[in-house]
Amino acid sequence: MDVFNLLPFFPTPYPDELLYSILARYHRLSQNSSIKQTMVDLFGTNNATAVIGFPNRLGRLVEQFPPGTGYTAFMLITNHSLLPLFSPFLPIARVEEVENAMISNHDGMGIAMKVGVMPNKIPMQNFLRYCPICLQQDEDHFGEMYWHRSHQIAGIHVCYKHNAYLIRAEQTELIGFNKQYFQMPADTFTRNIQLNDSLDLHFMLAKQAHWLVNNKIHSPGLDILYEKYVALLDKNGYLTVKGTVKANDLLNAFKCTYGEEFLSDMYSNLDFGSQDTWLHKLVRSPRRAQHPIRHLLLMHFLGITPEHFF
Repeated sequence: MDVFNLLPFFPTPYPDELLYSILARYHRLSQNSSIKQTMVDLFGTNNATAVIGFPNRLGRLVEQFPPGTGYTAFMLITNHSLLPLFSPFLPIARVEEVENAMISNHDGMGIAMKVGVMPNKIPMQNFLRYCPICLQQDEDHFGEMYWHRSHQIAGIHVCYKHNAYLIRAEQTELIGFNKQYFQMPADTFTRNIQLNDSLDLHFMLAKQAHWLVNNKIHSPGLDILYEKYVALLDKNGYLTVKGTVKANDLLNAFKCTYGEEFLSDMYSNLDFGSQDTWLHKLVRSPRRAQHPIRHLLLMHFLGITPEHFF
């Protein structure tokens, strides 16, 4: 049975903080003896789960906030989940469907499918990562460390701010198996900094993904995305006089630009014996959404940034 009691307090969110991190801070500050008690505090039920990218039951969560907090479920989705990274590339109706699923008082099953993660074969992370420089700066500035949502994007391997390689946090892989597990960055985490020596594609993608997730870009719809790509393909010489895509030329140039190793790092290999790769699908009349990382790869290849694309 659900329990409804107003929270005595709720932590003030930090910039680019993952909602999982905010809830983990609540658990630590509340000094609850069990995660189940924290789940009852936050969601009114001990059946709720700790989710990294696409949290659910947010409607119930904000109902339990203390007076004067001022947060809404949509604010939590916009500022502290990964949905803003995906929203610009989803059908408009799908965005609303996902938002409703995240707000509703249900278990959130199927949200990853709705945003198109599973069909694209780019994995959802069931562990957390951090930038050691950010950890130190956050501790110095805020007095504590926290999880940045921009560090949790599959395919992003360096920090958007420092170009340091992200480190997979110890023990946080338990999140994938124990759905009621909260872990905060710890003093025992390694602070060894490994900088990316060049201002390369990894850093570019990290900055662009960070920009997307922190700007309120509304979905224009798949048809508008397609029209924008067609115009850019034409401008770059990848359309025939009849308006069809020069697929072989596009794939060859795409591979030369990025290289097989980099595309593999992005979970975006291309099979040159196929006429149905993810890149083919992205430049055809749209039938389903593609992962944001792949959109960013295509935008960069076509010489445009998300800021100018949208």
